Amino acid sequence: MAKLIYVNIDWLFVLLGLTSWCYYLILYIVPILFISCVKGDINKKTGDDKGNHDQSRPIYISFMIPCHNEELVIQSTLENLKKISYNLNMIEVLVINDGSTDGTENKIKSFIDLESNEMKTHILSVDVSIAKQGKSVALNRGFEFLEMHTQFKKDLDHIVCILDADGKIGLDVLEYASDKFQNNKLGALNSSIRIRNRNHILTLMQDMEFLIAARYLNYARGIVLHNSFMGGNGQFMRYPILEELKKNDGHIWERDAMTEDLEIGLRILRMGWECKQMLHGFIHQQGLKDFVRLYRQRIRWGWGTIQVLFWEVYSGKIFFNNKMSYLTRFDVFMMMNNNMIYFLLFPLTISLTLLYVFDIIHMVFIVHPWVLWVNGAMWTGYLIIGTCFVDEYRNWKIVPYLLSYIMYVMLMATTIVVAVKKFLICEKAAWAKTDEEEDSEGDDENSIGSDKSALSHNGELEIITDNIVL
Repeated sequence: MAKLIYVNIDWLFVLLGLTSWCYYLILYIVPILFISCVKGDINKKTGDDKGNHDQSRPIYISFMIPCHNEELVIQSTLENLKKISYNLNMIEVLVINDGSTDGTENKIKSFIDLESNEMKTHILSVDVSIAKQGKSVALNRGFEFLEMHTQFKKDLDHIVCILDADGKIGLDVLEYASDKFQNNKLGALNSSIRIRNRNHILTLMQDMEFLIAARYLNYARGIVLHNSFMGGNGQFMRYPILEELKKNDGHIWERDAMTEDLEIGLRILRMGWECKQMLHGFIHQQGLKDFVRLYRQRIRWGWGTIQVLFWEVYSGKIFFNNKMSYLTRFDVFMMMNNNMIYFLLFPLTISLTLLYVFDIIHMVFIVHPWVLWVNGAMWTGYLIIGTCFVDEYRNWKIVPYLLSYIMYVMLMATTIVVAVKKFLICEKAAWAKTDEEEDSEGDDENSIGSDKSALSHNGELEIITDNIVL
């Protein structure tokens, strides 16, 4: 078949390279990323970045755990909280049981009946008739409950942490968080994520995605511009900030947001607060082994990112905010647009390449497409260096791991196309629960043995029905 169409695609390669890597290479990766990682590893070994908590202000932490039909994991998540290296008198837990129809509530009550007096735990049970209106609604209800029942003072040293029902918090995370919140300019702090059931190729790829691709860059952004994006599992925020958001907007978490964590993080930035990422404070969660469920999850994430892009960036709320520096505003614009631009150009690049291979079009290069090769080399080099920081990946398997991860990224890149379609047709957003597996000793990296402290009842139960509104 003769080549029918002549297409100049230099612009495609240049735009792909500029938007996907050059900006981040100049601003973050070369000057700060790897230096910070090495310094962080040294501090972790010496304990320098934990600070001296005997001489620092006490930080009080309220955990909010929204859950729906989580009987397989909720009790082990709560038991894990008792094992952390922190004063349990400075912790309280609120489990928001959002209309569960399995044994979730019984598991929570069973934990409370056996709980030590040191960590107070509340249950907020939402009646089935008004439940399942979304994670944001569940969190807003939970905060209203917390306002009435918290045992801590409502000041800058009172922190709220959002934890997923399957989230196993690292034993030293609260020490890291307490140290960071000694900085009165810090408004929100994001935990790093590890996938604990890394016994499947898909969960292994998710671990590499969280641990390497997302964590280092978000950490570097927090160091350079103090504007790390927030993620829902292990997201720490100051209590007074949440109160102010509720006062100003009438709510804290946006009801229709598919990525309510990203959305609230940008609103906190607009208030002039710093947002940062913990490099060594980990939340261990379950990964998805089913490809269809994983694909649907990433569609929701892409959909939510596009929502926030329009609500916060294209609406002008970020651009015309004088509490943020010009560079911070530009960086948020670049980061929020990166996925949109890159993942829309990516399928276009693949399509044009296939058309060329099958002799349907002829691609004209005015200059040599060196940008594509440089882009690929930088991306691959970043992954290799990042992977080498992880002991378990620093072996002969690094090559198949990286090849598998590249294929994984190519597959996940297609989800943005579906997400854009859902956004454009104004499809109604829905909170889809991620199915978990029953926890076992083999995949719980935080297990430190049984707790031998005295056990007694110390809980509260409140039911929300159509007739009782908090």
